[in-house]
Parts: sequence; C-alpha cells; structure tokens
Amino acid sequence: MAIELERGKIQGLTPPDKHGAVTCRINGYNVNLPRDLADSVKEGDDVIVAGALRKDVFHAMAVKDFSRDKAIGVDCTNYVLLMSVGFILFTLLGVFGLQRIGTGEVYVETIDYLLSIAALIFAGVFLWHILQVVKATRRVRYSTT
Repeated sequence: MAIELERGKIQGLTPPDKHGAVTCRINGYNVNLPRDLADSVKEGDDVIVAGALRKDVFHAMAVKDFSRDKAIGVDCTNYVLLMSVGFILFTLLGVFGLQRIGTGEVYVETIDYLLSIAALIFAGVFLWHILQVVKATRRVRYSTT
C-alpha cells in the first residue's frame, strides 16, 4: 500500500459517525478521517492528507492543517499493545516448543511452533501498520505543497 498525498480545502465535512470518524471531500476525493484526525480539522481548512486510496475512498492516516500549521497522525497506542502481545506469545510458545524437544510429544511441539509463527505474523502486521502511520505522518509534516 503506497502512501499518497492530497492537498486542498475541506468541503462537505459530515458529523462524526458512531466511531467518531468523519468524511469530507478534498479535490474531488471522498476522504475518511478517523476519530484521531477528525477533531483537528474544520470546514474550509487548507490541509494536506496522507493515506491510502481504496475503493474510491481516501483513508487518511495523517493530516497537516496549514491554517493552524499543525500536523497530526493516527494514534498507534492500540497497535503497539497488540504488537507487544504478539511478540510475547511468539516468545512463550517458542519456548514451550523448545521444552518439548525429545519428549515424544511431536504433535504438541508442532502446534506450539505453528502458533508461535502465527503470533509472529500477528505482531508483524501491526508493526507494518505502525510504520505506515509513521511514514504518512513524516510525509505531511515535511511537505510544503
């Protein structure tokens, strides 16, 4: 998923939905702003938005408001916590698998290893998302056009 930038004035800002997200239009694109970003913009603000275009909707990960000279990204606290859980499970299940070597419990040992790999993939997905948000925030923070 490539991070794209779009600059323009916010038009047609909708009220927050049940999750706090708002939608608006910027240069003809429908833009979805999550709750973390929705509070930092108002109708008519000159902004640059970084995010991904999926199914004709631009999903914002970071916004820079030139009207207030403020850049903000999506809060990654939940992703950091879930990534930590994934790494902890990876470590614990890997250690449990190593303890069973030579005990004849090949089936249980294999399940421990598979769950350990699944936990590592789980953590990797959240790490990738955190890196995407950091990348988007850097792009809007240092962009001037």
